[in-house]
Amino acid sequence: MTAADIPLGMRLKQEAGWNQTREDWERFLQLSPSGSFVASVDGIDLGTVCTFTFDDIGWIAMMLVDSRSRGQGVGKALMSHAIAHLENQGVTSIRLDATQLGRPVYLKLGFTDQFELNRYAGSLPLVQMGFLQDVKDITDKDWDQVIALDTTLMSTPRGSLLKALAAQEGTITVMVQNHGQVTGFLFIRPGANATFIGPCVAATPEAGHTLLGWAMMVCSGQEVIIDIPASHYHANQWARSSGLSVQRPLMRMCRGKDVRENVSTLWASSGPEKG
Repeated sequence: MTAADIPLGMRLKQEAGWNQTREDWERFLQLSPSGSFVASVDGIDLGTVCTFTFDDIGWIAMMLVDSRSRGQGVGKALMSHAIAHLENQGVTSIRLDATQLGRPVYLKLGFTDQFELNRYAGSLPLVQMGFLQDVKDITDKDWDQVIALDTTLMSTPRGSLLKALAAQEGTITVMVQNHGQVTGFLFIRPGANATFIGPCVAATPEAGHTLLGWAMMVCSGQEVIIDIPASHYHANQWARSSGLSVQRPLMRMCRGKDVRENVSTLWASSGPEKG
């Protein structure tokens, strides 16, 4: 896949009702210029898949197949190619967030379920913008702490991804600290259909509540999307009390060596294409 194929990706994601923008596709190619692929049958482009590597952990995303061609093996061929590519890079664990449509394909390819996420969507209520002294913008000098916290809690060295997400125009990145140490961070990003809240990683419940409370103020009155682990009581309670409803479930899956993030500290995922 190259920049010339982005219109194909945009058409397929729009057909699927996904929230990615052109800038998202450009970032995928920037992060993995030789790891994104297009399926073509008789000269007709019918599907996409993107892969990313974080040391020995791989991630598969943007697995999209033209609706008129589903059930003909295109998705399986894309996934098999993506798996082979990652394994050739020395990856020992391959992960993804599966939709209900894709999960049966992934099970047949050796993936196993890890935990479910709820994708919430809706309009946040109008609230008065206040001031939370504990919430601060992430600056250049903070990145080492932010990435160290994320790597420890999420069990994946994905600092390159976080910095690439933060660099997207319109993205807001904030953090909370305790005695000079970062205890949580939150990204709010523009999307095609709605503002995306996430990732939000917090080492303490206090940090998580503070960050999502801040997101409520910043995104007041906006259409938003947020992916929350189904087992995370407090984050799900925040979403429901904010008037959001579950749009669809997602299943985090893994193939190969098990990788387990600290789910209790994952208040909002980065999205199915990012983990």
